[in-house]
Amino acid sequence: MVFILVAAPEGADPALAPFFQGLEIPGGGHSSCCSLADCRPAAVRLGRSEREVFIDRRSFGDGAPDAWVAVPESAVLYGHSNPTGFAVVCWHQGRILCFVPASGT
Repeated sequence: MVFILVAAPEGADPALAPFFQGLEIPGGGHSSCCSLADCRPAAVRLGRSEREVFIDRRSFGDGAPDAWVAVPESAVLYGHSNPTGFAVVCWHQGRILCFVPASGT
């Protein structure tokens, strides 16, 4: 087994760590969405028939597509409080694990 430690993004608010650590993959049997290191505020738009988020390399690293990516309905955490004020996406190994809409949307 290999463990890779990834640091939180520069300027991350440590007070938000419990929020990020508490995110669980919908229907994932209490599996974590990741952590502060994999989740970021995201630009959101309504695509042709679904919600899309911009997954950029600057925020998510070299493996990110630098493109708009459809949010799978199965990844959306409805009714979850979001203290960040922004939509949050958890991107890991080329896929969206969790998406938390901005509060009030």
